[in-house]
Amino acid sequence: MSAWAYIRGWVELTEEMLPVVYETLEASVGDAARFGVSEEAAAEYNDGWVLPDEPKVWAHYAFYGRDVARQHLPFVRHQMELIARIATTHAGDEERPLGVLHIGAEDVGDLVSVWELKEGRLREYEYPKPPAV
Repeated sequence: MSAWAYIRGWVELTEEMLPVVYETLEASVGDAARFGVSEEAAAEYNDGWVLPDEPKVWAHYAFYGRDVARQHLPFVRHQMELIARIATTHAGDEERPLGVLHIGAEDVGDLVSVWELKEGRLREYEYPKPPAV
């Protein structure tokens, strides 16, 4: 039985970035074997993405929400690194991230990880898990 982690978050994209992200996610399924992930599982992880079909306003938010087998987190991180290279900083937005994803699990302890997409890179941080309510 696998241990699972959750990933929840968003990435801000421009209209021009959307088709490139679609293509990148589809192509990344071919990278899955390098990470010990079957193509079937990789395609299922891609189902965690909700990408806008058409522009609504100037910002296009792609959302990700999926439970991932913990041993497959490096594959999903790889996808996020590829997207980070696409989701480069917009003019005037250098101080804020273009994406934030939270990664955690019920039995991991007192820390939660955050993947931040900023300036074309993915950065990883850990912070204390909030107390249960």
